[in-house]
This record gives sequence, C-alpha cells and structure tokens, in this order.
Amino acid sequence: MRCGRPYAGAYNIAMVSWFLDVPGERLSFKPNLPGVVLRARSRPGVYPTPPVNDAWGRPVATAGEWAIYKSCADVGGGVR
Repeated sequence: MRCGRPYAGAYNIAMVSWFLDVPGERLSFKPNLPGVVLRARSRPGVYPTPPVNDAWGRPVATAGEWAIYKSCADVGGGVR
C-alpha cells in the first residue's frame, strides 16, 4: 500500500481484501487522497463504487468492470 490506504465499494471490500491479502479493516469505502481506489459495480444495473472525482484523474488500469485509480503522496507531503 505504497500510495496510501486502499478503497473499494462497501459491498466489494471482502473480495478486495481477500485478493490483496490484507485485513478488511485496512480498506475503506470512503476514498481520501492519497490512496488507491479499486472501483467496480457490486451487481448489474448499479453505479460503480466507490465514487471518485476529478482529483483522482484517469484510471491507471482497467479490466472488465474494474477500474483502479491511484494518487500517491510525494516526499514533500503533496499529492501526485
């Protein structure tokens, strides 16, 4: 978790924590900068979660319904 805390949709936290092999308590569903957002739909017909805004930029990776956004803290404490 070099870029900060990981975030996922509330209904995806258990699955994401299992795939990342991190305790579910380390993930949150309310994204804050810096961090990494693993975003997807929890079921067909709903919006992908968690919500992201323009501060996250474009996804760094996508696969199927999934999109990953990252915003890392730099050495000076800013966000890049």
